[in-house]
Formats: sequence, structure tokens, C-alpha cells
Amino acid sequence: MGEDPTLASKLEELKARQARQQAQRKQLEESGETQRSRTDPDARALNKGKQHVTGDNVPSGVDHKHKLIVHHQVTNAGNDQNQLSR
Repeated sequence: MGEDPTLASKLEELKARQARQQAQRKQLEESGETQRSRTDPDARALNKGKQHVTGDNVPSGVDHKHKLIVHHQVTNAGNDQNQLSR
């Protein structure tokens, strides 16, 4: 019996996918990062309550009297704790 050309094609696709993933894993390890977003290299996995999203964290400092943002900082840290200076 001959080999199924569809099966052989799928196997080659899987091997190529595995090679790409191994290259991505190696690149991630070499960079020292723990996460990678394919659409936005600066984005990270964040928890917003019970929701899990990928994006950036932008903690803000607000002047309560005038309701104005007085400071903000974009970070890829997963929480707002200790992100802004007093």
C-alpha cells in the first residue's frame, strides 16, 4: 500500500510547526523574558479581576481635588502594586 499524500503533508506541516515553536522557545529563553505576544512585543498576560487579558498596564496618579491625572507610567507588570512613586 502507498502512503497517504494528505497524511504525509499534515506530518510535514506539524514538523515545520514544531521547528518554529522550538525556535521561538529558544529566542524566549535567550531574551530572559517569560512571555511573548505575537501581535505586541511589549504586551503581557494580565489579570483584571476574574478576567485574563493580554495588554499593557497603565497605572495613574490622580489629583483628587482637581480630578486630573498627574502621573502615569506604562508597564508590563501584572499588577499596580509599587508601580508609581509617591
